[in-house]
Amino acid sequence: MLNASLNSVVELKHLYIGHISFSRTSDKIDDNKLTISFKKSYDFNEEHNACKVTLGCSIKNQDSECINLQVDIIGHFTCNDESLERREQLLTKNTLAILFPYLRSQISLITAQPELTPIVLPPMNIEAVFDLASDE
Repeated sequence: MLNASLNSVVELKHLYIGHISFSRTSDKIDDNKLTISFKKSYDFNEEHNACKVTLGCSIKNQDSECINLQVDIIGHFTCNDESLERREQLLTKNTLAILFPYLRSQISLITAQPELTPIVLPPMNIEAVFDLASDE
């Protein structure tokens, strides 16, 4: 039997794909010329103990519009930590790490089609990606 103190303070209540858009206009796609960008958004409730988190990814070809993929994954999370500051930190940092594997999987599934090498995003610290982007 697990001790109640081992339970996570952040809990994923609901998970779903909010948006998928994929277009391919050419039979030749250069994997080395793909541009990948991420976006995130948070929608907290009044008590800041629950949050709707959206993690999105856009993949395009640098030279043309021969491939265009956009995926948004949405998670509804709760946090039962007593500190408001800690709840906000947990809900903005940890939730992206929870959502990212689902986003990676969906991108691979969408791009696993005939005559297209599946796009497989590597495991990464997604929060560090956003930190690097904000430093630029």
